[in-house]
Formats: sequence, C-alpha cells, structure tokens
Amino acid sequence: MVTLSPKNKRIISLFRSNVRGKSQPTKGNQHDGFVGNWLEEQFGVPKNNRNEPDIDGYELKKDSNPISFGDWSADYYIFKGTKAQCTRLEFLMNFGRYDEEKDHYSWSGEYVPKYGEWNKAGQRLHIDNQGNIFAIYNWRRDHRENKEQVVQSQFRNGTLVLACWKADSLRTKVERKFNVNGWFTCLTDESGKYFELCFGEAFSFEDFLDFVRSKKAIFDSGMYSTNNRPYSSWRAKREFWHNRIVERVK
Repeated sequence: MVTLSPKNKRIISLFRSNVRGKSQPTKGNQHDGFVGNWLEEQFGVPKNNRNEPDIDGYELKKDSNPISFGDWSADYYIFKGTKAQCTRLEFLMNFGRYDEEKDHYSWSGEYVPKYGEWNKAGQRLHIDNQGNIFAIYNWRRDHRENKEQVVQSQFRNGTLVLACWKADSLRTKVERKFNVNGWFTCLTDESGKYFELCFGEAFSFEDFLDFVRSKKAIFDSGMYSTNNRPYSSWRAKREFWHNRIVERVK
C-alpha cells in the first residue's frame, strides 16, 4: 500500500473537488485526446510535450482500453537521415499496406511488428543485450502474396533494420514519466461518472522491457502516408494497468 504523502494528498484533493461525481465531457469538438485533456485541466496540468510526470512526480493516464505508455518515435528509421535507404512513402509501400477506403499507405494493424514472432509481412521486434529495441524485416519470412510486386530488390537479402529505439533514450522516456512516484488514473462507474482515484506503482526501463518481452506492452504504429507524424505509440491493455494499482481512493 502507498503511504500518502503531501503530494498525492494534493492529487486526492483535486480529484475530490474537481473530478469525483462528474461525468466524462461529451460536448465540443471531440478527438482521441479530448477526455484526457479535460482530466489534465481538472488537475491543473498545463498542455505540454515535456517528457516528465504530469503532476508532483505522478503521470496521469486516462482510463481507456488500451492505455498508452507514450507516443515514442524511434531514434532510427530506415527512411530518415543522410544514410536513408528509401523515402518515407517507399517505406510505407514496401513494408506497410494500402487502404483503398482511405486512399493511403500505412504501417499499422497486422503489418506492425510484435516481439518474438514474425508477422505476415516478415517483421518482428527484437531486443538486444543492451536493451535496444529493433523493428526488423526478413524477405524469407514475408508471406504476403504480392511481396514480389511491393518489395524493392535491395530489401530482399538478409535481415533489415526498419527502426530502432535506442536504450538510452527509451530509458529516459520511461523513467522520467513512470519511475518517479508512479502514475494515477480516474475510474468511472456504469453511468459514466468518476467515482474512484487509483495510484499505480512506479516502474523502470528494465520493467518496461520485461513488459515488451511478455507481450503485455505492444508497439502500436499508426504511421500513414498522408500525415507526417510518426504515430508510434506503445500501449498495454487496461487489465495490465489495473493489475498494477496499489492504492484506491474515493
């Protein structure tokens, strides 16, 4: 159990005065982050892109399914930098899929690599002894029927690194957000009203790697050709986060 410090007492006070008993907002121009932004406002968290906890050493997570660790772009992509081997569009055409309805290419869905297993597009995640995470591709593991038409000849030999999250930078992202005091979330009842504040235990970079290895944390890419954002989220199911709750307050 968590010993309540003045810091999480302040979070509890803000929850009870600004959140408890209120329903999730339904008005305005809603988007994926609308509810999360509203919650941040109630806790006095300013809009920012800083890689640090939201309030008093705690990271605020919106209770959804799945719940995101963060939108963490790779340090290396095969299509970036002076030694790029293709353009971003060529990357998506070679290693992603075409969506006829949306008329764009994307690195998403079943084409996104998972840890320890090859997907139908010949990709998987690998973690080396230093903790670097690689997205790799192998032509022989590619079982797409149209791979002869979509994969350029220079990508058909050996194992190719598509992206890499370097251990040092990923450690910074994980530990600055989640390994100070931990994290918290707000739960709603069946009517959609907030009724409970939950504190979750802190975790380290090594813990995060274990989450990836056990396939509890997944890389959830949403990169697509008509938007320049990487959309490189790492997520876990709601059940994973709820199992790490160590204190509940009403």
